[in-house]
Amino acid sequence: MIDYASYLILSNTNISSSRLYNVLLEKKIADDMASEIASAYTVYGKITGIGNLLPFAQAIHETGWFTSRRWVENYNPAGIGATNDGAEGGIWKSPSEGIFAQYTHLLAYTVPENSPDTIKRTLGQLSPRYAVLKRVGMLGIAKYWVDLNGRWAFPGKTYAQKISQIANVLTKTS
Repeated sequence: MIDYASYLILSNTNISSSRLYNVLLEKKIADDMASEIASAYTVYGKITGIGNLLPFAQAIHETGWFTSRRWVENYNPAGIGATNDGAEGGIWKSPSEGIFAQYTHLLAYTVPENSPDTIKRTLGQLSPRYAVLKRVGMLGIAKYWVDLNGRWAFPGKTYAQKISQIANVLTKTS
């Protein structure tokens, strides 16, 4: 097993778009939805340098294989803005919009406010929770997936490890 929890968030770790698509079809996700999800993870993974594997695994963990109410009703793939005290969290109009928000939020956690990488810094500023992360001093604090433990999800002490376990399942050939 690979310890993806210790991977850099900006590791560009990928699996094929067709693998993402086929895994979704195996889980009875509708063809058009599976296609949009697989495409969005692949495109945004390339654009951001994060890759598609670990954000996709994160979404599986957060949404129960894209079946949670927050995904089905709001296209929120990563619990963005949802809290244990009942806050609903982000609402997007399409799977692609929600997945884009997930990537920008990952960049906000990963790329410091004064980063010379203008593209990644600017994309991070599009995070729907950018102002909150800035206010609490959490911009650019997560270099590795494990750095999200206790930050992205609370208490979330094994958050990255759970994502890593899912990523290992996804990388096994079917």
